[in-house]
Amino acid sequence: MNNKLFLELISNDKDLLNSETIIEINQQYFRVSKLKLKDLNGTSYLVSLLNITDTRLFEKKQLLINFVIIFIILTILYFVYKNFKKTIHEKNILITKTNKSLEQKVVNRTKKLTEANEKLNETLHNLTQTKKDLVSAQKMAALGELVTSITHEINSPLGVSITTSSHISYLTNEIYELNKKEGLSLEEFESFVNSLEEMSKILDINLNNTKKLVSSFKNIAIDQALEEQRDFEIKEYISEILLSLKSKIRERKINIAVQCDENLVLNSYPGSFGQILTNLINNSLLHGFEQNDEGEIKISINDLENEIEMIYQDNGKGIPLELSNKVFNQYFTTKKGTGGTGLGLYIIKDIVTEKLNGNIEISALEEKGVKFLIKIPKIL
Repeated sequence: MNNKLFLELISNDKDLLNSETIIEINQQYFRVSKLKLKDLNGTSYLVSLLNITDTRLFEKKQLLINFVIIFIILTILYFVYKNFKKTIHEKNILITKTNKSLEQKVVNRTKKLTEANEKLNETLHNLTQTKKDLVSAQKMAALGELVTSITHEINSPLGVSITTSSHISYLTNEIYELNKKEGLSLEEFESFVNSLEEMSKILDINLNNTKKLVSSFKNIAIDQALEEQRDFEIKEYISEILLSLKSKIRERKINIAVQCDENLVLNSYPGSFGQILTNLINNSLLHGFEQNDEGEIKISINDLENEIEMIYQDNGKGIPLELSNKVFNQYFTTKKGTGGTGLGLYIIKDIVTEKLNGNIEISALEEKGVKFLIKIPKIL
């Protein structure tokens, strides 16, 4: 079967085939024509060729489609990867910038915090120094008040002593002159001796009182000035403190009662202990009682083995419950402008807690008055 015959066989189906298909069939025909297939007529052979061609075309198209799909997928993956890589790069740049910014902020804030800490330390140092100055100023004020009180108290026995001494001198001269002129009778001599003995007793009592006052002032002043730790008998020391405040207390109708074991010894700072008691008494006189009020202050010292308990109580006006938690605050006072500084109880608490390693509590009484409970170790 030649080329002409082949074209005649497919002339009826030309419209169904495109040029590429025809070329493909023609190529297949020439391949197969070399084979001797005598048992096939022209039409069945053509059908076989068409089937083979369609199958191969379908396979090529399917392969092409798969290739296109794979290409599209790879293209999408490439752009996704490229975009992801770009995003990661941008993120890294942003993170680097953020880290640098944060590092700079940390440096700046650290610098500011360092400066703030330095200022706080300086402020704390100034506050500590101010606190020491306040305590020292209050101590000097207390010493000044003590000097005034002692001076006032000494004036009386010294005045009596000077007057008595002068009278003795006068009597002695008078007896001497009388004896020189007329001579002394036994009765006159005995009268002189009796008067001299009586005035000597007066002189002795007043000079001893002066000695006690001076000794009391010396002990308290030295203890408050030097702040040395030593053993001291509590009751005796309280007596010295009360003696130094005698003139101030005597001006008021206030009675002070002390309950304490005679032999109770404390190893601590007597000056600080004295300052506590002095401030408490001054606080009662200033805030608890009016000028002409009668009242009572009780001081009880209890031995609790390793520590002592001092209960200070007055029956004055007392402290309102809403103010009881403020009385230890610095500069808090209800007598501003009339003698109150707001430092008395503040300094008491500071001495008790910081200097003597103790504690202090206040109890506002239901009826009237106030009670302070102070505990300090017997040996620091």
